[in-house]
Amino acid sequence: MVNAPGQRYHPAIIAQAAATLSEMFPGRFWVALGSGEASNEHITGDRWPAKAERVARLGEAVAVIRALLAGEETALAVAHDQWRTNVFDSSLAFELELPEQFDAAARFVAREDVRSAVLVSADLGRHTAWLGEYVELGFDELYLHEVGQAEHQQPFIDAFGSKVIPALTGS
Repeated sequence: MVNAPGQRYHPAIIAQAAATLSEMFPGRFWVALGSGEASNEHITGDRWPAKAERVARLGEAVAVIRALLAGEETALAVAHDQWRTNVFDSSLAFELELPEQFDAAARFVAREDVRSAVLVSADLGRHTAWLGEYVELGFDELYLHEVGQAEHQQPFIDAFGSKVIPALTGS
């Protein structure tokens, strides 16, 4: 699959197409991304940007695609679904009594808002770095909570038990 994300196609569409084709044709699929050529990309009628701008846009698109393929969209979706009320100011949370009230208030929380209150990433190295910052501050115990449903718990335990915790403890 050859594509120039950002002009005609949003990077999320490219990531979805790549993931689908990779599942359909295991071991036979590859992606080549580029900054595009005017002769192919100008069909939208949008302004054709200079090469430097296209290269910068390609870098951003590749980062989005990699994050999506690594499970970042999934991580954020789970955090938003299960923990979006964590962004509430404590004064609001103290006054809400019923689950329906929390649900009503949470309707206005965007997925990206969750990142301000929950450490969200599919990158185990990023989690190791975040937790390492707490260790450097002097915390001698860290309690971890995977906010997803039951199907997310065992993969979390396996991944953190084999990669993150040994990296933090040096074992």
